[in-house]
Amino acid sequence: MADETQTTHPSQQDQQQGQQQDTQQGQQTQQAQQNGQQDNETAKWRRLHERADGDLKTARGELDTERTARTQAEERAAAALRRAIAAEHGLSGDALEFLTANDEDGLTAQAKKLSGMVGQPGAAEGQPGKAGTTTNPAGNQQPSLEEQIAAAEKAGQRGLAISLKRQQAFGAG
Repeated sequence: MADETQTTHPSQQDQQQGQQQDTQQGQQTQQAQQNGQQDNETAKWRRLHERADGDLKTARGELDTERTARTQAEERAAAALRRAIAAEHGLSGDALEFLTANDEDGLTAQAKKLSGMVGQPGAAEGQPGKAGTTTNPAGNQQPSLEEQIAAAEKAGQRGLAISLKRQQAFGAG
């Protein structure tokens, strides 16, 4: 009988070891499935993140394009306003660079002042001076280039004075 107990006992040990191995394999399989699910979730979130990054880059590009278009439209409108105000005050296209204000009232004031300084039609109303003087010539007579330079310097219009001096230096006046 003692031999029978020993024989049964090893068999139970084998059975217990088999059950433990089965349990360990089951746990390993379950762990592998969980790892696989985590890998799938990670891959899913990575794809979503990449798609969101792409969408963000596209949106930023579209925003930059819109901003550029808006800026260009504003610049064209400002240039058109400068041209219209210059023409309204009898100024040539060369005078546009001296119209630097950011609003219509400022541009109009600059154009009036500039047209009065260069002696062209459209000078500001109510400016002092008598017809026929060098600052307010009679008829279509314009002041000399030297007088225009002096008037520009006196008025603090350095840019205009420099431009007139260039004309004088290159014989355009």
